[in-house]
Amino acid sequence: MRLLLIPVLTAFACLMAALYGALHNQISYSVGPDYFHGFKFLQFGVGPDVPPRLGAALIGVQASWWMGLVVGLPIAALCARAPSGRAMARLFLRCTAIVLTVTLVLGLASLLVPVEMLDGLVPVPATAQDAQGFARAALMHDTSYLAGILGMLAGGFHALRRARR
Repeated sequence: MRLLLIPVLTAFACLMAALYGALHNQISYSVGPDYFHGFKFLQFGVGPDVPPRLGAALIGVQASWWMGLVVGLPIAALCARAPSGRAMARLFLRCTAIVLTVTLVLGLASLLVPVEMLDGLVPVPATAQDAQGFARAALMHDTSYLAGILGMLAGGFHALRRARR
């Protein structure tokens, strides 16, 4: 039973990652719309007829759903050590909350990087109309992937500790 839950929980993790990406991009669009208009919309083929917020959300889904595989599969496998399918699902939900919290907090913390440090830290094209906003949104974007891996480690550690009990 528990082994059969692994693909279901991993699919749930992909859904959570996609929703996180859509939300994350709403925040980063608020921080630096130029990052999307000057880079992401072109990269993902989002046309000018798509409302910008919707385009940012769609890009977030496309750019992040796969992190659910990267993060969810190992955590689901670790949670399979739980004594029952129900305990496994509950543990997985707690681990998912840990991953999402770590990722969100670290992503938002990247916005606290002083403006002076952004210069040279994040490449900004000369065509950017708002170089600071572009750099902040780009840093937030890049930080979220690293934060997802750190969240996976925290969630995996929690799964190991709890599954043994």
